[in-house]
Amino acid sequence: MPTNDFDQFRQCVLATLALQEELREIEDHDEFIQKVVELGGDHGFSFNVEDVKNAVNASRRSWIERWI
Repeated sequence: MPTNDFDQFRQCVLATLALQEELREIEDHDEFIQKVVELGGDHGFSFNVEDVKNAVNASRRSWIERWI
């Protein structure tokens, strides 16, 4: 169950093909993070670049720990 705005936006993206496609087009990491923050705000969510970076890093760590 989502616990904060970023988690809720992530669920929104997973449920919305148009958002997935818009984000999928972005190859640059920093540009991707900026777009996530922008789209989140456009959809009524409040989080910042640091929140997104922390979530990406936590996800990456979790994936690595699972496969090592």
